[in-house]
Amino acid sequence: MSIQIKTDLKEILDRIEQKIDKLDDKFTQKIDKLNSDISELKIGEGLTLPTLGGACTPRQTEIKGEIKALDEKVKGIDERVKNQEFLNRATIVGLLLAILGGIAKMFGIVGNQ
Repeated sequence: MSIQIKTDLKEILDRIEQKIDKLDDKFTQKIDKLNSDISELKIGEGLTLPTLGGACTPRQTEIKGEIKALDEKVKGIDERVKNQEFLNRATIVGLLLAILGGIAKMFGIVGNQ
């Protein structure tokens, strides 16, 4: 026993066409909305963008304010670098003096008493 369903091909095509038309209308509406949004976003000479410190032009962006925690970290790193440089210089000077002392002893400039 097989079940047979008889439908007209024209009815199926009409339904498919209606669904496509509905999708087309939805996409058209979305595209129109996007176009209107884009036209509102067009950047002109008088446009100002709100920021923390006030308003600025599209070609000029500023961030104003102080970041105290970052300043403290930079100062701490600066102190560490200064200490490291001092240690490096002291080590190099010590090695240089040791080498010069060894050379002087080798050539007999400094005597053994």
